[in-house]
Amino acid sequence: MAGNATTVAMEVTTTAAQNLTWYTTLSGNGTNSTEIFSSKGLAHHVIGMTLAISGNLLISISLSVQKKAHNRLGHLSEAKYCKDKWWWLGMMLMVLGELGNFMAYGFAPASLVAPLGSVAVVANAVIAVVFLREPLTTSSMMGVTLVLMGSLTLISFSAKSRPVLTSNQIIEYLKAWTFILYIGIETVILVILLFFKYVRKNEHMIILLLLVGIIASVTVISAKAISTMISESIFQHKLQILNPVFWVCLVILPITTATQIRLLNRAMQLYDVSDVVPVNFMFFTVSAVLAGAIFYKEFHGVAFDRVFMFMFGCMLSFAGVYIIS
Repeated sequence: MAGNATTVAMEVTTTAAQNLTWYTTLSGNGTNSTEIFSSKGLAHHVIGMTLAISGNLLISISLSVQKKAHNRLGHLSEAKYCKDKWWWLGMMLMVLGELGNFMAYGFAPASLVAPLGSVAVVANAVIAVVFLREPLTTSSMMGVTLVLMGSLTLISFSAKSRPVLTSNQIIEYLKAWTFILYIGIETVILVILLFFKYVRKNEHMIILLLLVGIIASVTVISAKAISTMISESIFQHKLQILNPVFWVCLVILPITTATQIRLLNRAMQLYDVSDVVPVNFMFFTVSAVLAGAIFYKEFHGVAFDRVFMFMFGCMLSFAGVYIIS
């Protein structure tokens, strides 16, 4: 089995290298590939990935620090652990990590940034053992391996385009029937989950993290819109920040982010960090990729075989998450 896993990993790595060569010589998927992987386009992707990886490392550390605070204080009220210095250190690290992710959306597609959350999963596996003294089993290591292989596949076959976004384009995206249908379905699911949490008083980990994931889709849309409009205003000298849609997104972003952190913090208080981080990664990745695909049309014109391999990468990651959890 180990030999098969190694072979698959080598094949995926080879495919990733071939994809880079393919994109630099051909034009496809409705975008100009030469432009995408020109020195400027490649630099944008490298910057985006670096910011995302750094941000996810900080988030993983922050969750472990907060879990340490919860372990010390037990199941006390929020007012108690909010006064703890370890809890606040974890919170500050999380804010810095989220800031890194926010900036990454201005340089790379959401479908490329989101899978890099696997960094948090792997880092968490190490930190949970060393810092929190939680056991690391063989199955957990196998799960982490699958998550990494899945994430590498996702990165290899994700959308590589980085369309220029303006405030007017974002308004048009908001009017699209696909987005209206998508946000309608999400709203129904959100109401059902809120009913179970607040009326039925059910705080199962899946309910809490599904809420985080659904809210994350709005966060991703807002974060990418704000980050891109700021980038366009500064680097392309196309002033976008005076448009009302920028300020609407600017109001939505901190509200949804704070809500996510609160729900994620509650899950961390009730469940093991080694369970929460992988499941949160899975839900967030799906949510971010769907937001990028439906709202920002990042997969528009992408060939079926690439979409299939992207979905296969999702399945590998989800299988790894299942084993870890």
